[in-house]
Amino acid sequence: MILIPAIDIKNGKCVRLKKGNINNITIYHNNPVNVIKYWLKNKAKIIHIVDLDGAIKGIPINKNIIKNMIKERNKYCKKNNIKKIPIQLGGGIRNLEIIKYYFKYGISNVILGTSIIKNFNFIKSIKNFKNKIIISLDSYKNKIVTNGWKNISNNNLFNLANKISNLGFKKIIYTDIERDGILNGINIENTINLAKKTKIKIIASGGLYNLNDIKKLCKIKKYGIIGVICGRSIYNNILNFNISQKYINKYFKYVN
Repeated sequence: MILIPAIDIKNGKCVRLKKGNINNITIYHNNPVNVIKYWLKNKAKIIHIVDLDGAIKGIPINKNIIKNMIKERNKYCKKNNIKKIPIQLGGGIRNLEIIKYYFKYGISNVILGTSIIKNFNFIKSIKNFKNKIIISLDSYKNKIVTNGWKNISNNNLFNLANKISNLGFKKIIYTDIERDGILNGINIENTINLAKKTKIKIIASGGLYNLNDIKKLCKIKKYGIIGVICGRSIYNNILNFNISQKYINKYFKYVN
């Protein structure tokens, strides 16, 4: 399992929301490029970026900032003679042209949510990229939420996850938005149920609080939990990123 730091971009700044509420926002840094530098130096294995403006408006808004973040990743990895640290990116990616654009500039995995959920025919056009696409399933009371968490659909979380799995996608990010940004702990029960009822790998998200949450997730790794996204807990210095990742590394070395 991998601890994945999140960099959410709104109005050109690194921010976190509470329960996806765009009016309940905390600004953590004025320059996301400096934030990715920090996570690279702290040896993050994957970095999670969301264009929040893009998610809300339906088109990429922070492309130039993201390009500069990719350049910083490339420079760091070249200087240290290491493989490029994967970046997974979501927010406002609604067509094949944009997907190809981001892959061209060095994004490792594109995260799709609204574009898939609202238009399953879109899947036909991205079939060649299935291994590089992560599906984001954001739910409120087990109903899928779209358009930057503004709209609650009639899609059931578990039914849609099964459909995504049967279509051949390899990974999903599951976020319980009732917990996101409030430091109330990951929804372990739903995460396990989601993993059990599908053949797909799960990246947990929403509410990660402290090392106890990390320990709980480590114990359910056997169900196909491959990572967890961390945001407010690490920016508020409640969860120590390096200590947590070391625990994960030792735990899996021990159990294996």
